[in-house]
Amino acid sequence: MARRCVTINLAPQLETPATRQFAANPLARVKNARAQHVALALTIIRAWLAGGGPITACQSVASFGQWSQWVRQPLLCKVGAAWASLLKGAGVLVGAAAPLRMAPAA
Repeated sequence: MARRCVTINLAPQLETPATRQFAANPLARVKNARAQHVALALTIIRAWLAGGGPITACQSVASFGQWSQWVRQPLLCKVGAAWASLLKGAGVLVGAAAPLRMAPAA
């Protein structure tokens, strides 16, 4: 599962982040704008196809052939191959046999 994870750091600036309150409902916000998000994602893929569907040379992600073709390659074309290096450094492209990194117990 390590290849499907991206390490992030959150800094909510609160003593007890679990009690944080939001002014808006994030799930409702995404649901309300779903059509726009889908259109934007498809626009990136369409632009990639219009540009000839160039393939960015980077380490492949095992068992994700179709995903790599239709999602990863358009994004790599848009943001550059450096993005793939960042993901590799975060453990996203490591093999399935690699050990999982566990967060320290609190």
